[in-house]
Amino acid sequence: MSITNYGKNDGLMGTSTWGLVGATTSSTDSSGVTTTQNSLFISHDGRGTDRPGITQFNTGAQSVSELHQFDQLPSNTVTAVTADLYGIHIATDVGPLVHWIRSTGDFNAGVNVFGMQDWPVYSMRSDGNYLIAVGENGATVIQAGTNGGQIIGRYSAIESTGGSVVSNSFVTLSTTDGLRMWNLNTGDEVPPITMRRADPLSVGFELQFQDITEFTHPGMQVSIVDPSNPVTLSTDGTQGPHGIPIQTSALTFSSPVDGAATWAKLVELKYNATVNLSNDPTFITSLQYAVDNGVLLNGTRIVTLSLKSPSNGSMWVKLTYDWFRTETPVQGLSLWDRPDDGGQTLMANWTLVHDDDFARYAVYLNEGPWATQPTAADLQPRAPDATVSLHSRLQTEISTINGQPLQDGTEYWAVVVVEYNDGRFGTPSSPFGPASPSDEVPTPPKWATATSGSTVVSADGEVFAEWARCEALDLSTTNVYASTTEITDALGLDVHTEFIPQIGNASVMTLEAGKPHWLAFTCADEAGQEDLVNATVIGPVVPTGGIDDGVPPPKLADVWAEDVPNDDGGRVQIGWTNSVADDCAFVTVYMMPAQEGENVPTNVVDMEEVAIVPDCETNMTIIDSIGEDSLIDGQPYWIGAVAFDKWLNGDLGDVTVLEVTPFVNNLNGPSEPERISELNAYDHPDDDGTAIDISWAPSQVDDFDYYVIWVSEYPLDDLTETWERAGTEPGICGCIVMDKQWIDTEKSPIELTLNTALYGGNSLATSIPQQIMPNVPLYVAVTVHDVKGNVHLDNLNTATATPIDNLADTTPPDRLSGLNLYDRAGDDGTAVMLEFDLSEDSDVAYYEVYAAAFTFTSVGQSGTVKSPVATLDRSPTLPLTIDILVFDTLVVPNTPVTVAVVPVDWSGNAYRDNLVTSTAIAINDGIEDVGAYLPDIEGVSLEWIDDSILVSWEHTTDPNVRRYVVYISDSEFENVADATNVGDASVSNTFLITPEIFPELSNDSSWWVGVSAKDDVNNRKVIESLRIGPVDSNEGSGDGDDGKDSTTDLGELLTTDNMIIAGMVLISLLLLILVFRGRGRKPARNKEWELQEATWGIEARSGWDDVGSFGGQAPPPVAAPPSIQPAQQNDIYAAAQKYSSQVNLLCHSVGNNKPNLYNNNRKVE
Repeated sequence: MSITNYGKNDGLMGTSTWGLVGATTSSTDSSGVTTTQNSLFISHDGRGTDRPGITQFNTGAQSVSELHQFDQLPSNTVTAVTADLYGIHIATDVGPLVHWIRSTGDFNAGVNVFGMQDWPVYSMRSDGNYLIAVGENGATVIQAGTNGGQIIGRYSAIESTGGSVVSNSFVTLSTTDGLRMWNLNTGDEVPPITMRRADPLSVGFELQFQDITEFTHPGMQVSIVDPSNPVTLSTDGTQGPHGIPIQTSALTFSSPVDGAATWAKLVELKYNATVNLSNDPTFITSLQYAVDNGVLLNGTRIVTLSLKSPSNGSMWVKLTYDWFRTETPVQGLSLWDRPDDGGQTLMANWTLVHDDDFARYAVYLNEGPWATQPTAADLQPRAPDATVSLHSRLQTEISTINGQPLQDGTEYWAVVVVEYNDGRFGTPSSPFGPASPSDEVPTPPKWATATSGSTVVSADGEVFAEWARCEALDLSTTNVYASTTEITDALGLDVHTEFIPQIGNASVMTLEAGKPHWLAFTCADEAGQEDLVNATVIGPVVPTGGIDDGVPPPKLADVWAEDVPNDDGGRVQIGWTNSVADDCAFVTVYMMPAQEGENVPTNVVDMEEVAIVPDCETNMTIIDSIGEDSLIDGQPYWIGAVAFDKWLNGDLGDVTVLEVTPFVNNLNGPSEPERISELNAYDHPDDDGTAIDISWAPSQVDDFDYYVIWVSEYPLDDLTETWERAGTEPGICGCIVMDKQWIDTEKSPIELTLNTALYGGNSLATSIPQQIMPNVPLYVAVTVHDVKGNVHLDNLNTATATPIDNLADTTPPDRLSGLNLYDRAGDDGTAVMLEFDLSEDSDVAYYEVYAAAFTFTSVGQSGTVKSPVATLDRSPTLPLTIDILVFDTLVVPNTPVTVAVVPVDWSGNAYRDNLVTSTAIAINDGIEDVGAYLPDIEGVSLEWIDDSILVSWEHTTDPNVRRYVVYISDSEFENVADATNVGDASVSNTFLITPEIFPELSNDSSWWVGVSAKDDVNNRKVIESLRIGPVDSNEGSGDGDDGKDSTTDLGELLTTDNMIIAGMVLISLLLLILVFRGRGRKPARNKEWELQEATWGIEARSGWDDVGSFGGQAPPPVAAPPSIQPAQQNDIYAAAQKYSSQVNLLCHSVGNNKPNLYNNNRKVE
C-alpha cells in the first residue's frame, strides 16, 4: 500500500483541513467542450499561517483544478497599497502581503510577516520589477512581475519616513536622520558622504527645459506646462475614451553632477477635449449610474448635471427621464463586535429611511454568508433578531439568532429591512459583515491617583485612591495590586483590594504605614479576565498620617559612585550614608550622560529618574539603564541621589552629583544567567480549559534584566531559532516578558496564570499565538536574560500541563501507586512518616490522605474509611508525619498502620476505590520528645493588641531550625499535645494570634502561649509556656505563678547576708578588671581571631592590645575561637535566613583604600 502526501507545494491552499466532500463536476470551455471529472473538495480552516478556503482536487489526474478563497485580504485594515503593470499590491495590519494579478483577476498571497524587515508596512512602491515595502524601522525589497514574490533584500532603517526608491542598482530610504542608500546587489550601505545632490537640476518636456534647483524640496511643486508655457503634442498615440488620443511623453532631468539621485512625482494633469455626448453609445448607462449614486435626501434623489459650451453661444438640452416610486432602499453599513463586553453580542448600523408609513427597522443574522441574496419573502416567516421602531435611530445591539444566544468566535452576517405600517417589507439590504462576538479582556483604568496625609485620610497607613471608571460592560471588580518595590505591571502579584462597581471609583485603602508603595489598577470582568501586563501603575505613595511640613530631608552625605567590579559591563553602583531625617521614606537616584566640556552639575533637575530605593536603611543600589536605554560601556554619566520624606518632599536643587563610567571588567568573558531549574505547570482551577498556572524559583543572577515565559504545544527545550525569528514580539512569539526578578522575596516562587500559547503549523517555527485550548498538552519554558542580553536558549528545563475544562470535566486523576510509609526514627512509637510520588495529572487540586489501624482499599462515603486524616495541596511538603488515624485514633507502638492517598482534581473527581495502600509499624525507640535535639526558644514575650495577642521571640542560631510553631492554651502546659497549634513562622520572629485564627480567644481571660522550634520533619514537644493576663489587668508575659504578690520590700533585700554577697561580687569584678588591664605590651592577636573579626564584624576597640599601667605582664591571652569549617558555614547561613534583614558582607575600597563593610547594603566603616 502506497500513501502520497499533498500539501502547499502541490497547489493546495493549506495543510490544515477539517472536511472532505466528493462530487462529480462538469465544466464547459470557451469552445463548448464539456468535461466531467471526479472532484474532491478539501476545506481549509485557516489554521496557523494558512488561509481559509476550498481546494478542488481532480482525483483522476491527482492535481489541483481550482482554488476558492473565502477571504481575499487577511484583514480589513489596509495599511499600504501600490500598483504596477502586473497588478495591485496590498498590505494590511496582519500578514501576508496580497497581490491582485491583473491578467488573471486572482488574488495571490505573498511574503508573510516573518520574512519582512518590519511590519506593519506603511508605504509601498513598485516599478514593475521591484516592490519595496517600508515600515517604521526599515524596508523589504521583493521581486515583482510575472515570477515575483522572492525577497531580494532587507534593509534596517530606524524611524523611516516612507520615502523610497528602488532601482536595478540601489535602494534608497528617507529617515528622520536623512537619506540612506544601499547597494541592491550586495546589500552594503552606501556611506552618506558619497551621496550627491543634483545641483543645479533642470527638467525638460518636449524639448523645453527650465531650472528647478530652487524647487527640489519636499512639498514643492513645479509647473511644467500651463497656459503661459503651452506645449503642442504630436498626433501620435492610441485612441482612448471618446476618441481622445493617448500617448507617452518623456520627462527629462539633467544635472552636471554625475550620479546624483533624483525623485519626482506627478501631482496634477489636466487636458481639454470636445465630446459629442449624443454620439456616445454608453451615455444612457452613464447617466443612470449618476442618478443611482446621487444624494438621497428625504426620499428624493438629487442629481446635479453641469453642461458647459466650448465657446459663447446657445445650447439646447432636452432630458426625458421616466421613474416610478418605490420604498426608500436601506443599506447596511457595518456589523462589528460590541467592545468591552462579555461576548455574545454584536452591533449593527444602517442608512436612514424617511418613508411616511415607516414602522420599524428589522435586523436578521445568518451564521456564515447567505448562499443567495435574501428576499422579503425569505425573511417574513422569521422573527427578527433585533428591531428598532425609531426611524432616526440607526444602530442597535444584537445578541440572539433565531431566539438562541450568539456564540463567541462564530462569524455572522446580517441584513436589514424596513417594515411598514401595513406589515409589508421593503427590499432587504445587501448582506454585510462578517463579525464575531468575543469576550474581551477589560482595559485597565485610563488614570489613577493616590494621596495620603491627615488632610485626606483619618489614620496612619491609609491612602485615598481614585481612578477612572472601568468601561467594561461586564465589569466585576476593580482590582488594586500593591508592591513595596517599583513595578511596571501586575504580573505575579496578589490582589490587595477589590472594589465592586457599586462603590464607585474612589475609596480608602489600608497599607503598611510609612513605607513607599506602588499601586497597579486593573479591571476584572465576570469571567475573571484582567490585563495584568498593561495595568495602570502609579507610585510611589507613602501611607502616612500627620501634616506635611513641606521640608525635604537634608542632602545625602558621603555619596560615592563607581563601576560594578567583575561584571560584563553596563552597570554602575552608587552609595551614601543613611539620611538623618526622621521622616525619610525612600531615596531616588537620578542620572544622565555627561555633557562634554561642561562642569558636573550640583542639581538633578534635568536628569532622569533611574531607580527608587524603597527605604532609607539601604544605602546603595546598582543602575544598568536610563529609561529604556542601557548604559554604554566607556560612556561617562552624571549620577546623584535624593532622599524623599513621607509626603514626597525632596530637594532636587542641592545634590552631590558624581561622574561615573561603566566598563567591562570580567576577565572570563560574558556569561549567561543560569537556566531555571525549578519549574512547574498546572491546570488553572475552575475554568473552561483556557488557562494554565506556572511557578518557578527566581533566578539569583545579580545583573538580571527580565524573564521571558514561553508556552507552546511543541517542545521548548531549544528556542534558538524562535528567538531569532520572533524575539519578544507578542504577536509572533505569544510570550510574556516580566522584568521583576522576584515578587515577595528572592526565595519565594513566582506564580503566573497564562492564557496564550503557540498552536498550529507543523512545528514551533510555523505556530502562531492563540488562546489556550482545552485538552491539548502544553510545554512551558522560562528564559533568563541579563542586562547585556546574555541568555541560554538551548537545553532548557521545561514543564508540561494539560488545560482542562473543569466545568465539564468528569475524568478523575489516575490512582497513586508510589507510596512509601515508614516508622519515624528516634521517637516513642506514636507516629509514622509518609512520602509519595505526585500525580502526573496537571489538574490535581489536592491530595486526601487516609490512614487506619486496619487494611482497606476504598474510602469516602461508600468505603470503610470515611474521612481523611490530612488534606495536602498540589505541591505538598513531604514527608508527612501521621500521628492520628481515622476515628481520631492515635498511632500506638507495634500496631500496623495502613495509608492510602487520593488525588482530587478541581472538579472534585477522584478514584476512591481499588486504592493502592502502604503499611508500616510504629516502633517505640524509648524517646518521648522526638524534637528534643532542637533548642528551646528564648526571649518569648506576649502583648495584647486590641483583641489579639502579639507573640515575639528571639531567633535561634541553631542551623537545624527552619520554622517556629506557636501553641496556645487556657491553662499552663509543658507538652504541645496539651495545647492548640495556631500557626508558624519562618523568617519573622513575631506572630499575631487573632480571633480569626483561634476563635476561642478573648481578651477577658488569661492564656498560656509557647513557641516550639521545628526542623524539616519534627518540632520540639516539651516547651515552656508563658502566661498573659486579661487586657485590663495590666499583666504582660508571666511565668505561670498566678495569684502571687510580685512586689518586694526593700528591707528584705538589705540583709547582712545579701550585703556580704554583694561586697564579694564587687571585689571579684575589680580583680578581673585589673587582670585584663595588666596584659603585656606585645600584641597577642592571632590569625584565627582576625578571621573571626573579619567574618562577624568584631572591631578592635582602642587600647585592646596596650599594656596596662597596673602591675606587670598579664597572663597569655585566651585562645582564639576555632576557625569556621565549610560545613559549619553552611549551617550558619541557613540559620541566618530566619532573620528579617539578611546580612550581606562585602568590601569596598575608597580614598585611601580603607576597608569598608556593607551590612544589608548599609555602609559601616
